[in-house]
Amino acid sequence: YYQWRGDHIFPDSPEGNGFGFINYDGTVTEYYDEKIAMVTLLNKLSDYTVNAERKRCHTAVLYSNHAFMSADAMDNAEKTERNTWLELFTAMYKELRREGITVDVVESDTLKSNPLEVRVLFVPHFEWLSEQEQAEVKAFQQAGGRVFTGKLATLAVEEMGREYNKFERGVIDMCDALEMCGIEPVIVSSNRQLMVQVIEGEGYAVACLNNISAVREKLTNVTLELKQVQAGSAVLYTPYSDTELCVENGRILIPEIIEGGFLLLR
Repeated sequence: YYQWRGDHIFPDSPEGNGFGFINYDGTVTEYYDEKIAMVTLLNKLSDYTVNAERKRCHTAVLYSNHAFMSADAMDNAEKTERNTWLELFTAMYKELRREGITVDVVESDTLKSNPLEVRVLFVPHFEWLSEQEQAEVKAFQQAGGRVFTGKLATLAVEEMGREYNKFERGVIDMCDALEMCGIEPVIVSSNRQLMVQVIEGEGYAVACLNNISAVREKLTNVTLELKQVQAGSAVLYTPYSDTELCVENGRILIPEIIEGGFLLLR
C-alpha cells in the first residue's frame, strides 16, 4: 500500500518523500517508471483477475489468538523476543508454500461450516489452543478432516489421534503428510524459489509467479507442470513485456523470469 498509493501532497504531512509516485517538490520517485508499468499491467489484466476465484488445495494452517498470547506469555517471561507458536505457524505456512500448495489460514470456529472446504489442517502446538478450540479441531477430525500437529519448528508432524505400528514412523515431514492425504499443488514449479498461486475463471486461469530467492535476481529454465488446470496456450505478462510460451504435454518452460509475472492460461 505504501509503495503504490498516490499521496496527496500537503505541507504538514508526517511522511517524507519516498511513498507514492511523486515527491513533495513535484519530481518523480526513483521507481516511477516501474510503478507506472506495474499499474498499467494490473489494469490490462483486470478483466481476468476480478472475474476469477482462488484455486484452492483444500489445505490450511490453524491460527489461534489464544495460542499466540499463551506463547507470548511463556516465551517473554524473561524478556526474550520470540513467540514459539508463531515461529512454527510461520514455518508450516512457508513450507507448504514451497511445496507449491495454495494455503488458507483458518480459525477453529470456521471448521464446522468449513466454507473453504478444508480437508487437511496443520495445527502448531495443539496443546496451547483453548479448550473450545481443541474441541472444534477434534470435531473437524471426527467429521473426516485430517489434522497434523507439530511441536518444534523442525516441520516434523504427526497425525493427531493415530496410533502407529512398530514398522511406521510416528513423526513424518509435511511432504509425506500431503502425499498421505492426496493433496497436490495446482501447478508444480521445478524451482522451489518460484512460487505459484492460481486464480481461475471461466475458460482461463491466471498463475501469479513470484521469485522469492534472496540471492538470484533472475531464474532461468523453470518448468511449470499443470496439475489441476488445463491449457492450450500461455502468455507470460510482466511490467516489461508479453511473451507467448509453448504448452506441451501439460508443461510450460519459462526461459527467464526476474521478479515474477502473471501467466495467463487458456
